[in-house]
Order: sequence, then C-alpha cells, then structure tokens
Amino acid sequence: MKFPFKLNAYTKISQWLPFLPKCYHPKFIFEKSLHADDYSKSVSSLKFNTTFKTTEKKRHLKSNDILKKYITENSIILDIGASTGITSQELIHNVDRFKKYFVTDFNLYIKYFVSKNNITYILNNDNVPILIATDYLVCYPQESRVAQHLFKHGIEEAKEKHMQTLLIEPNLMKITQENKNIHILEYNIFDKWQYEQPNIIKIANLLNRVYFSDNLITEALLNMLHLLPENGILQIVENREQEQGALYKKHMGQFEKISHIHKGTDIDDLILSIRI
Repeated sequence: MKFPFKLNAYTKISQWLPFLPKCYHPKFIFEKSLHADDYSKSVSSLKFNTTFKTTEKKRHLKSNDILKKYITENSIILDIGASTGITSQELIHNVDRFKKYFVTDFNLYIKYFVSKNNITYILNNDNVPILIATDYLVCYPQESRVAQHLFKHGIEEAKEKHMQTLLIEPNLMKITQENKNIHILEYNIFDKWQYEQPNIIKIANLLNRVYFSDNLITEALLNMLHLLPENGILQIVENREQEQGALYKKHMGQFEKISHIHKGTDIDDLILSIRI
C-alpha cells in the first residue's frame, strides 16, 4: 500500500504514533558535516519513480567477503546501483589493490529548495518534485494530487530557485580526492558503458522484478554479458530478509554460477538462460 504522506521520523509525534507510516526528513543530505547514519537515513527517504534510494552500511558484508577474493591489482570494478556508495566504501576498505573502481548510480544528483517557512522541496533532474518535507510531514507529490495542490506555489518557486547536490556519502567523497583510481559516475544499466572495460561487475538491489519486467532485466543482463571479457565476474546482491546473492563467471558467451549466498538471487533463472 502506498502512503503519499508520512510522519517525519525525527519528531516526537512519530514516536507517540508508532503505528503510522514514517520516514526521515531529507535535511541531513545538505549538511556539510554529519554522521554517516543520518545521511543514509535522509537519502533513503528519496523515491525515484517506483524505487526508493535505499542505503545502509553493512548490507553486503558476506558478498564483499566473497568478491574480494577475485580482486587483484588488475581489477577494474564497475559497481552499478551503488546509491550513496556506502557499501562501495566498505568494499574499498577491505581490499588493498585494484586498478580502477567505478561507483555508479542512475540517480546521483537531486535539486533542492528550502522555502522561507522551512518547507523542503526535492526535485529530480527533470525538475519534477519527488519529495516535500515540513517539520512534521514528508510527502511524495507524484503520488498525491492533494500534495500537488497544497504546495503548488512552493513547487513553482523550487523549480526556479533550486540548488543541486551530489548524493554520495561524504566520507567516500574524501576518499576519491585521495585515491584517483576511484571514480563516481552517473550510469544507466541499459546504456552502453563508455569508459574502460570492467572485468568485475557488481549489481546490488537493482535488477528486481518489482522494478522491471523479465524482458527488461534480460536486456540489462545481456548488456553486462557483452561488456565483460571472457572469465569476467558478475556479482548480484539482494537484501531481502537477509543478504542473498550469487557470483557468476562469463564463459563461452554465457554466465556460469560460481557460488551463492543463502538462497542465491531471485533472477538466477534469467542470468543462466542468456547467451550471446
């Protein structure tokens, strides 16, 4: 069930009414110095079309432990759907060698505006409002005509006076300044990759049947199969009730499964069925 209006989880009211839906105010996205947990909570409130920008540390611990065994000084890693890069940062900390690491996401930037009466407006790259937050409520205007009407004038002002910010965890930004082998890029998994060919691809919580049809997931997987060299590695990570996923190797024009975590991946049948 969709709830276009939710309580601001930072308020006492949300604690008094625990049975009502809540989410975190996005205010911490714009803070220059803040705790990583607060940043992640704020970013996780953002919803692009049907997809929440979920981000949380320690979500890929088992997957990262498996993947790091395949990372060498010649590894070029393409991390797709990395959100704020917090799990990318954990993997980078756990390996002492790689040639290049590309942290990518389709929604890397947002536009924002805070009005005189302290209402926060978040817009996507197409100037469409995706979130509005007051001191007590957070709402998703794309799902509510009431919200569009109530905040009509504020939305118009936001479209004219907004600022832009990058949705990358601040600590990762500091690391990229120190390590020139780490690159942050906007990338759509359905598009052709324009940079160095990766030999390891990690995709987490993106190729989900809730978001995409089987045909679209297959299209994305074929794109990855074409992109990888022979013996290249594909890792799929999914956070369900617990972390699950699988590791595959490209061999003779198809993917072969090397290992899996818990139940494996929900799209294993699609991955093993494609060929080029």
